Amino acid sequence: MRKIILLVLSVIALSAKAQTSLIADGGFENQPTFQNNQLPRIAGFGELGNLVQKTNPTIDREFMIERGQWFKKASNSGYLTASIIDSDSYAGKKCVLLSVGKNSPQKNLDKWETTAIAQFVEIERTKSYTLRFYAKSNIDCDKIFVGAVTGNGSVIEGSTWVDITPEWKEYSLTITPGIHPKSGGYTNKLLDRSAVVIGLATKYDNNDRSIQISVLLDNIDLIPNE
Repeated sequence: MRKIILLVLSVIALSAKAQTSLIADGGFENQPTFQNNQLPRIAGFGELGNLVQKTNPTIDREFMIERGQWFKKASNSGYLTASIIDSDSYAGKKCVLLSVGKNSPQKNLDKWETTAIAQFVEIERTKSYTLRFYAKSNIDCDKIFVGAVTGNGSVIEGSTWVDITPEWKEYSLTITPGIHPKSGGYTNKLLDRSAVVIGLATKYDNNDRSIQISVLLDNIDLIPNE
């Protein structure tokens, strides 16, 4: 009987280990925030280990770009916000509101790479990963870009645009880094400096001004597939 119990406990422990997410605080409950409850901003995907940008949002102290934290990835535009809110969520008390404001003349707001949130993680070439998350369209957002990039911004196989709805819903996709060659933007060093990303893209009106768009995101997990 003791052996059976130990075997069951071992299976449970292995199962729990297999389900461990590489994402820290995927529910945005304990993130450090700055001006207007915003996530700190990075300007590029190659900045792991550097300091965050100190404008949009305004940051009055040194804050290091590290794993285990969420960041807003954007050019220096105040029209992109990534704010932690407590007025809505899928689970827990908080979620993140990712939004592009209206009437911005800033270029490239129609590209997800300039309007995203990111968390740096170590990705192994020999594994595949399930990326799970909850999303809810907030203002005129019917799809978001979801996936992972390497340390120089190269998109990892499995990353894609996902259609979303105005109700909270779970989505998932599979990330497969092993399909890429060990060269260019997909070296092992760059995979070690990867980031999970979720971004959106707005459109421009006839005056080349941005159209408002936003999405709510919660409970993001990246789970290695055994």
